[in-house]
Amino acid sequence: MSKNKLTLADFTKKAAEKYNNRKMIIEIEVEGMDGTVTFTRPSQDDLLIYKSKNTNAIKTEEGKNGKPQVTEMDFILLTEAAVELIYNSCTFLQDESLQKTLEVVDPFDVVTKVFGTDNAMDMANKISDEFSGEEVSEKIKN
Repeated sequence: MSKNKLTLADFTKKAAEKYNNRKMIIEIEVEGMDGTVTFTRPSQDDLLIYKSKNTNAIKTEEGKNGKPQVTEMDFILLTEAAVELIYNSCTFLQDESLQKTLEVVDPFDVVTKVFGTDNAMDMANKISDEFSGEEVSEKIKN
C-alpha cells in the first residue's frame, strides 16, 4: 500500500475515477426463464434501507461457542426489504402492462408473483452484494 500524501487534485481525480467506475448494471440469471434480467444500481438510500431492514429482521444472541446465534427472524420484514430493492432496481417490474397482466394491486407485489418469495430474497442478496461489495471491502481494508 502506498503511503504517498495526496494533493487535493490527486484526491479529486481518484475520487472521481472511483465514482465513475462503479458498477452500474448487473445481469442475474432468473430460474425458469432461460435468460438473464438486467438490474441497475440501486440508490444508496435503497441499499441502506435494505440492509437496515435485514438487520432489524434478524435477532441474535451469543451462543455457547461465543458466536452469535439467530434466535428470531421476521420473514415479513426480510421479504419486504427484498421486494423493495428488487423492484427499484429492475425496470421490467415497473412496467404497468406486466403488472396488469399479473393482476397486481400493489406494484411491489409483482416481484413475488414473478420470482417467488425465496428467489426474491436470494436475488436481493445478489443485488446488494454486487453493488455494495466494493464499498464493503474498502471499509474493511481501512
